[in-house]
Amino acid sequence: MKQASASKQVETGNYTTAYQKGFTLRSQGVEELATESNRAIIDAQTGQAVTAATAEYLITTLPKDSVLYTVFEVCYQIDSTIITPAADNLIAAYNQGNIAEVAAQAQASKDAVREVNMDLDNFQLLIIEKLKL
Repeated sequence: MKQASASKQVETGNYTTAYQKGFTLRSQGVEELATESNRAIIDAQTGQAVTAATAEYLITTLPKDSVLYTVFEVCYQIDSTIITPAADNLIAAYNQGNIAEVAAQAQASKDAVREVNMDLDNFQLLIIEKLKL
């Protein structure tokens, strides 16, 4: 039984790492926008696909009454209420040539991603603590 629990925790950690890497790709896309717009779009779309798929897995498999679920839910909400809308607004501003708005939305996204990364690091630490038990 302990082995099955450990395997599940490792699997959850792997999905969380992939979720975090999706944010890295999305952030990279924002940074590339000014210099390599085609690459930026590919990176942002790939990152979005990764975060969407891994978030779906984590939301559906984590026990709703667990600390892990609570911590992940915070990350999920930051993504859906700040990061994704900022990315959409950034693209619209870029297409309109509104450089000031691009910069503002890029900063909002960057700040939110930094918060998500800290929360996900804490999430990973919780998984390690569970493995030690």
